Amino acid sequence: MKNTLIAIAAILPAVVLAKPFDTMSDEEVKASDKDRWGGRVSLAGESGEEMIKLIANLRTLTERLAACTDQGVLLQPSKLDVLKELSNTLAKRLVSDSVGWLPKPDDPPNFQRGYERLNAFKVMLQALERKSRMKLRILVTDVIGFQMVERRAKWSSVQSRLDGLKTTEMFRELDTAHERFMHNVDLLVRRNVTDVTGSELLMVSKLGKFTNKDCKSSPSLDGRARVVDRYLLVMNTGALNAYSKYTATIKMESSDALNALAEDHEFFQQYALKLLPADRKLVEDFFKAVSRFLDQVDNFVVKESDELIKNALDLTSEVGRLRFCTGFSPNKAFFAAGPAKDDGCQGYARRVRVMLEDCKKRYMQHIDSMRSRYNNNPDKHIPNGWQ
Repeated sequence: MKNTLIAIAAILPAVVLAKPFDTMSDEEVKASDKDRWGGRVSLAGESGEEMIKLIANLRTLTERLAACTDQGVLLQPSKLDVLKELSNTLAKRLVSDSVGWLPKPDDPPNFQRGYERLNAFKVMLQALERKSRMKLRILVTDVIGFQMVERRAKWSSVQSRLDGLKTTEMFRELDTAHERFMHNVDLLVRRNVTDVTGSELLMVSKLGKFTNKDCKSSPSLDGRARVVDRYLLVMNTGALNAYSKYTATIKMESSDALNALAEDHEFFQQYALKLLPADRKLVEDFFKAVSRFLDQVDNFVVKESDELIKNALDLTSEVGRLRFCTGFSPNKAFFAAGPAKDDGCQGYARRVRVMLEDCKKRYMQHIDSMRSRYNNNPDKHIPNGWQ
């Protein structure tokens, strides 16, 4: 590729820039363009067809990049087709490796300038082909392959819903009510009290707020626990590790693409005056489109993903507390079913069921003990089972 660039560049008239293109004044640029391109520029036949094709290639890629940023594709899984169109465009070469067109001595000046235009544009596209397009293709392919748009959207939605539900507040209240119920049963045992029903204990301890009369989860509590379990499954440890790995890869590839773009832009600054002004603008539009796209990759894919992952690991956040089963159960009610799990999926529906079963079991043990002690003496008003 390098030899090809040198071969084509050798065909073009030499231009030595005293300073980079972006530091030149408008007047200086106009003077240079007038000197080089002041006459008519013509192409015909195969050379004209090639020029049209090269312009279309660059313009299409620029438009695909712009479509992704303008439509916020990286934030919307429903618009992934637009990103896939960009991927398909990036899979196609901008330009071939062939050398440029050699003008003949008897060619009219306008055709000589036409060949110069085509050759210069071809060199510029070959530079972009060698670096920017290749790096962008790798990046976009992995954004799609790793399902980064869908992952970010799903994790963002799940975490927002968990934050809005404020389930740890409910669980903290449940933990307190569970402790109060167990404490009251202990008082009954110590004082040999026989005439208190389970329903009365639910009311006094306020555990009844979360249960039916039979000490089973109320529909609202059971439903909330199941919803939390379903949301936490999205962020299980395996999914979190994969998301972290993919995000790190995309971050590296985005940086590589930005570095390639910077190198191509530096080449452009030294080469820009060899391009016809209209062609120069096409290249500038491409640079702007890539820059905007990479900026959205960094902000929407990398940074937001990093924040979502960080939030899932934060023991002080709503999501983190639920994933690690911490910060809302000082009385250990939620550990009746066992210690916190390592996979981030705590099975709260089961934990709630077990803690309520323990409450009922503890009360029934007391009633059975009283019945055995007093031989079912009716004067003691011992409840006949859970009432």
